[in-house]
Amino acid sequence: MWRADCGVHRHRTRTRNKITFPFADEIWTPACFTDDGGTKHEQYPGYHELAYLHPNRFEPDPSVLEDVGLDPDDRFVILRVVSWSASHDVGEGGFDDIRDVVDRLEETGARVLITSEAPLPEAEANRATVAPHRMHDLLAYADLFVGEGATMAVESAVLGTPAVYVNTLRMGYTDEIEARYGLLYNCQGSYRHHNALEIAVRILDGEEDRDWDARRERLLNDTVDTTDVILSTLDVDRN
Repeated sequence: MWRADCGVHRHRTRTRNKITFPFADEIWTPACFTDDGGTKHEQYPGYHELAYLHPNRFEPDPSVLEDVGLDPDDRFVILRVVSWSASHDVGEGGFDDIRDVVDRLEETGARVLITSEAPLPEAEANRATVAPHRMHDLLAYADLFVGEGATMAVESAVLGTPAVYVNTLRMGYTDEIEARYGLLYNCQGSYRHHNALEIAVRILDGEEDRDWDARRERLLNDTVDTTDVILSTLDVDRN
């Protein structure tokens, strides 16, 4: 059994674990996973997203920029909006006003491309038209990710794109990537919308003077190719 997330100790997570863990022969999770799986629990230094975005597995294709009408020198932000219909999203929240987010980010001169699970009545013109399988290429070349989805925030971070995660749901791996590598900013609490925009604008205006590539390199040096971990555990012959 493989756990893809690194969630904090929350009631729903513990309930799922109590139901599923007894049936597993082995339980493998990233080291940042905070639940205790007992004697069957094994951990590895990495994240689920590195199973497909580690440099051994993925190289971004710059032609994606032309697909969305961008030049290589254009600045742009990927904005992720979720539908809040998933079981783990019940009772959680993100942005207060998507139109306000778009306006504030565009004031910096950046183009905003939205990926959304739901209709965008006030910002449909900003919806990204790229094919879903090209989204990781786009994330790799973006100047910034701002969004309500933890997975895309972590995908951006491991690709070297700074990420602002806006969601009341705290996650172990988003906390770890912020604390250890500074590639991700967690925005929870009542002022998450305001705080997220303040951080995003600082990054786009160059006030957050950080070498994102160097931070990503440090993350990669500290972690492993998750696909290698899976194949080694399953004793798969890769020749």
